[in-house]
Amino acid sequence: MTEVQVLLPKADPSMTEGKVMEWSKKEGERVEVGDALVMIETEKVEYPVEAAVAGVLKKVLAQPGETVAVAQVIAVIETEG
Repeated sequence: MTEVQVLLPKADPSMTEGKVMEWSKKEGERVEVGDALVMIETEKVEYPVEAAVAGVLKKVLAQPGETVAVAQVIAVIETEG
């Protein structure tokens, strides 16, 4: 089993941080590539962060209402392989 970190991506070039709105998946839930994991809000836009790998959402590290920096780890997905 491999752990893959989910990082907060940049929605636009000037973005430095985003606010966690709501998780679409819960810890322990299976995720597939492209599944929306969490909604992020910035000054300009709301957007979903999608799973880049398939596996199980092992740990949520950023809670709703929390502001996180770009490239900060917000969750961990455990893959089979």
